[in-house]
Amino acid sequence: MAKRNTYFQDEVVERRIDLKQLVKTLRYILPYKKVFILMLGLMLFSSLVAMVPPLVLKRITDVVIPNRDHAQLAYMVLSMVALAAIEITISFVHTRIMGKTGHTVISNIRKEIFYKLQELPFDYFDNRPNGKIVVRVTGYINNLAHFFTHFVMMFVIYIIKILVV
Repeated sequence: MAKRNTYFQDEVVERRIDLKQLVKTLRYILPYKKVFILMLGLMLFSSLVAMVPPLVLKRITDVVIPNRDHAQLAYMVLSMVALAAIEITISFVHTRIMGKTGHTVISNIRKEIFYKLQELPFDYFDNRPNGKIVVRVTGYINNLAHFFTHFVMMFVIYIIKILVV
């Protein structure tokens, strides 16, 4: 009788970054490249809008306050409120679109894994407990979802902000 992998025996899982694996996972993003380009454009615009309020504050402190120009002060404050509203709206749209796209990508990955599990021979399932397979698959997918939704997009956003600054 073959040695079975039971619930109290666990394989050694190496946690290292494999570039081939990363490229494989990035292929799931390619169908959504137009969305990502749109998001990059929105984030670039948002970064540019975020650079304007300090210039408005500089004008307020250097010109408007010494001249006691209340009309221009009201105009400057309203422009800062408008800029903040634009930035908040862009951030909201970005978060919504990226969330929807990220969930679609993860859904596609889950479907592909499900179909791959359906093609595996019965021997694979006989040698491993069901719970271990389910926990490992869901854990890996959740880690991948977290990676795509948090790290990849935040990395791109920070790079754009650095370039704008």
